[in-house]
Amino acid sequence: LTNAPPALAFDLREKLAGALLDTGDTTSALAQYDTLLTASRYLSYRMRVQTLAVQALDAAGQTRSAHLRRQLIVDEYAALATGQLACPSYSSYAYDVLVTLVGDNVPVDEFKRGLVDFCARQYDPALAAFTRSIQAGNRVAESRYWAGLAFRAQGETDDALRQFNLIIQNFPNAAVWSQAWMEKAKTLSATGSYTDVVSVYQEFATKYPGSPEAPEALWRAGVTALTSQDDRTALDTWQALTGAYPASDWSAPAALWQGKLAQAAGQTVTATMFFSQAAAFNPATYYSVRAAELLRGENTPLQPVSATLAFDERTQRAAAEAWLAARLNITDTAQLRGLRRDLTFDPALDRGIDLNQIGLQTEANDEFDAARAAHQGDAVALYQLAILYRDLGAYRQSIAAADALLNATGTRVTDAPPFLARLVYPAYYADLVVPEAQSRGLDPLLVFALIRQESLFESLSYSSAAAHGLMQIIPATGQEIATALRWPDYSRTDLYKPYISIKFGVYYLARQRSGLDGDLYAALAAYNGGPGNAVHWQAESGGDPDLFYETVSFSETRLYIRRISEYYEMYKKLYAAR
Repeated sequence: LTNAPPALAFDLREKLAGALLDTGDTTSALAQYDTLLTASRYLSYRMRVQTLAVQALDAAGQTRSAHLRRQLIVDEYAALATGQLACPSYSSYAYDVLVTLVGDNVPVDEFKRGLVDFCARQYDPALAAFTRSIQAGNRVAESRYWAGLAFRAQGETDDALRQFNLIIQNFPNAAVWSQAWMEKAKTLSATGSYTDVVSVYQEFATKYPGSPEAPEALWRAGVTALTSQDDRTALDTWQALTGAYPASDWSAPAALWQGKLAQAAGQTVTATMFFSQAAAFNPATYYSVRAAELLRGENTPLQPVSATLAFDERTQRAAAEAWLAARLNITDTAQLRGLRRDLTFDPALDRGIDLNQIGLQTEANDEFDAARAAHQGDAVALYQLAILYRDLGAYRQSIAAADALLNATGTRVTDAPPFLARLVYPAYYADLVVPEAQSRGLDPLLVFALIRQESLFESLSYSSAAAHGLMQIIPATGQEIATALRWPDYSRTDLYKPYISIKFGVYYLARQRSGLDGDLYAALAAYNGGPGNAVHWQAESGGDPDLFYETVSFSETRLYIRRISEYYEMYKKLYAAR
């Protein structure tokens, strides 16, 4: 522990606590757990450590102390949920301790109890707890807000609307007041009352134009009108949005859709004006990227390009180092080559290199992360680490170091020398990606964008959803693909092998595209959110890819399409043949 980097120190403290418990020293073990709790900011990890502490106290017969820690778990979970107005992950930890507390007749704040029940999808107990909280005058507005969400989750829209209306009418200063308007509109949309939905959004934005949620309300009013085929209301609403809130992030999609409507009406000049406005808003973000595609006449998004992956690295690297030296006031670019003396003797980096050499990549990556974190903001160190990690095959760590380098120099990727930009958006495993993508009729650059989103090119990547490898394939899907491809002796660990992960992932994406009429947005949605959902969203959108994106109801899948679109555009800029 004395010499361990932070990533390893956490693991060592857990092991030390376990060893102390084996000797019967509960007090010292709890001290180690408390040190971990003080050091960690991540709720999921903190809950796991606190649960270990609770188990230790239970084993020692210290029930009262165990219950106090259980209450801390409930308190922390509830605080984060109310702060985010969303359920944090790992709700099972909070729910399990709540069940124990209630079973032992330990008093629990009714609002927090309802919140934990709600996030565990135990809606009836949640509603009972929120009702008791309201009756006691405890956090009434918040209790009504979450009760409204619980009613809606059970399909009881009238009761949900009643809760949101009571907040709007009686609690104008509550933290959940603005969100109650938004949830009221969303609840109405579940009933199919689209005219009412538009009215609620517009009423809120008109009456309270200074609210941070007002631009979003106008945007959502326009989308609702559009999906109910009321183009005139959609256009008027988006015009109000771009006129009143030109700097809002919601202005870019509003401008794009005004352009789409003008294009549909045959107003080419007007459409071009709006597309140009959206494209210039923030060129690296989704709506600006999509507007740029439309300006190029690409009504279908994600159009392939001719690309080259062969570059004169020596010349481009020299140019990048000259640029970096000038930016950092370094007179000799030789200072950027190799490793600086302090890096050479960095213990975390030294351990990482040794671990990497003997094939312990996961442990090596922890050390590499620790070395990068120790030099955050040091542009020279970050540049040298980015090159070293790349050459060692630690691709995720290389990308992180290169990205941190650009942040340290205040440089956007689009303004960086190509050599540095390609460290952030690399084309690793090109010998596998290019032939496999081409054999399935996919643009290799799109596959690189997908891999970057899925795993940051880390072959041993593993997600909380049990997805594995470069292209993050879950075992059941891997088995399905192996059967389709007649892959011999398939096992789950094959997904960590780049050759197999890329072959399987490209095949699966191409199969989804084929089953969805060649629609790449829908194929990406199927890859992330499931084929059945993608079929439903495609049917709702009527073949318009931009409406498809707006129709996707899973926030994670929308973000997935968004990110890959942004990354793909960056890959085109960096690798398109000139």
